[in-house]
Amino acid sequence: MPRPGYDSVLLVTGYPSLPARRMIEQIITTEPRSLVYTLKTPEPPEALETPLDAPAPELSLSAEQRARVVFLEGTPHAMDLGLSGAEFRQLAREVDRVHHLAHVGSSAVDRRTAHTINVVGAAEILEFSRAASHLKCLVFHSTAHVSGDRTGVVYEEDLDRGQSFRSDADETRMRAAVLVDTGFGGPPPNSPEAKRMMEQQVRNIPTGDRAARVYPTEEAALARFRFMPPQVAGNLFIADFIARRSLKRAPLPDGGGEGWTWRFDPAMWNKLDRTVMMGMTAEGPPKVTVPLVHIYGDRSVVKSRISDDRPSPLPRDMLEIAIPDSAHHIMVDQPLALIAALRGLLARWPG
Repeated sequence: MPRPGYDSVLLVTGYPSLPARRMIEQIITTEPRSLVYTLKTPEPPEALETPLDAPAPELSLSAEQRARVVFLEGTPHAMDLGLSGAEFRQLAREVDRVHHLAHVGSSAVDRRTAHTINVVGAAEILEFSRAASHLKCLVFHSTAHVSGDRTGVVYEEDLDRGQSFRSDADETRMRAAVLVDTGFGGPPPNSPEAKRMMEQQVRNIPTGDRAARVYPTEEAALARFRFMPPQVAGNLFIADFIARRSLKRAPLPDGGGEGWTWRFDPAMWNKLDRTVMMGMTAEGPPKVTVPLVHIYGDRSVVKSRISDDRPSPLPRDMLEIAIPDSAHHIMVDQPLALIAALRGLLARWPG
């Protein structure tokens, strides 16, 4: 909960950039009962707006107002934001709103630096947001440049369509925006945006009469890889391993050589019979006569949909094991914890 004496506690990243300074000043001057934490990077990369040898500009605040701004030594794109364990836990307990403004947009920045600040920084602020037990809102400040060279209306769930970008910085900011949108599972399930996303996903699924999309390069295909249900990969190297081995070569539609496509079974949806599962849900939990255990990630969106007032296809007396700090795809987020759980289970279960 917010620190006693304050109505709200915020974390603002990106200081001492101009947008971050203006955001802090706006919050402090318009919300007299709010406290702001911000990160002061000890050795900021040259890509940030303020050079290493330049003094951080003063905030346009009175001494009384500045007393409500707490500077912590940290780095937005470092593990745990570069904070000590005690500092990270304190922020996770107190912060209820986050403004993430730590990014780089200069076309002069090399790709590695742009990826570190923009994409890795987005992943770290997502991890903090999941840890923040009272978080109400994460505001991820972005730019229209994530649309690349496209014009017209571009929806958040349709950012990555192989478009060109003027710089590595713009492309990595697009990657960061996709990461954040995926990390929070997209819009509410019954909203128009969610329905539009579902229609788009259905259109993208190959069937017997609809060919799979063929991408010109392996990199273009890998950029479209997503988990279902959506989540950020806890271990990117595992996600990369899965994605690369889910691709195969295929002729390009224009006959201009070979590209890459996913190893979909076009008849999968015709083979998948869910009538028994749906029947179990409608008729109540099934009667299971063999030992059954349910291992799940404690942050799984699928598990979160099962509540006392909603029917479940799972037996009520079933053994359940929650893997900590894991979303739905446990083998990607916490593979070692999953192996340990299985070994411990098989050593003593069913007893």
